Amino acid sequence: MNKKTIKVGIIGGMGPLASASFAETLYTTYLNKNELKEEYHSPYVYLYSEPLQTQSTALMSVNLSKTELLAKLEKNIAHLVQHEVDCIVICCFTAHALLSQLVPEHQVKIYSLVTKGLEHVLAQNTQFLVLCASSAKEAQVLEHHPLWAKVATHITYVETEVQTQLNRLIKAVKDNQINSQLLDNFLELMGQYPKHHFIIACAELHILHKKLQDYSQTQFANVFDPFFHVTHHIWGEYERA
Repeated sequence: MNKKTIKVGIIGGMGPLASASFAETLYTTYLNKNELKEEYHSPYVYLYSEPLQTQSTALMSVNLSKTELLAKLEKNIAHLVQHEVDCIVICCFTAHALLSQLVPEHQVKIYSLVTKGLEHVLAQNTQFLVLCASSAKEAQVLEHHPLWAKVATHITYVETEVQTQLNRLIKAVKDNQINSQLLDNFLELMGQYPKHHFIIACAELHILHKKLQDYSQTQFANVFDPFFHVTHHIWGEYERA
């Protein structure tokens, strides 16, 4: 049987550790699934990480900065398209607020983490709490998505005080300050909402969620992580002989 191949582009730079971690997640998923190894070659992965002098939180704060970030996204996507990638994952939820402003030929290449998250909510009948950076909330990344009207009653954000705690966790991950105390703090934060399910809407929180798999005995069936979802489901959607 001829194996198939996919070429995946990853755009980083807003949080370099997060994009590198996602590349690891993609390869780990492939290596751990025998059915994938039987049907597919190891994926071609193109990680384009142009470190930004300013984090995306600040870049999204004023119109001029949004224009700057959009220009960088277009340039980086164009670079990956030159390598004939089948799809592109942008490892920053805040940057997803700009997807509708990309040129059409670039939009069709994006594997939207936001779309996958909202599709999951739509398929469930429960309440979800969004775990994200303040920048994603302020940019109304979810609210500007076409599916928002169908899922709005099932989605809430954390309170201001808890959001401040989330921002501290995210900053610590960006600074590579991950330790057992940080993981305990993340577990404690989620433990405040025993009746909710969660959406991981931040690449840095994906890192923490991934590390919790080995650190804690807790089952995380109530957590939807679109970064994991991408690595498990991208194969059938984008492929080449």
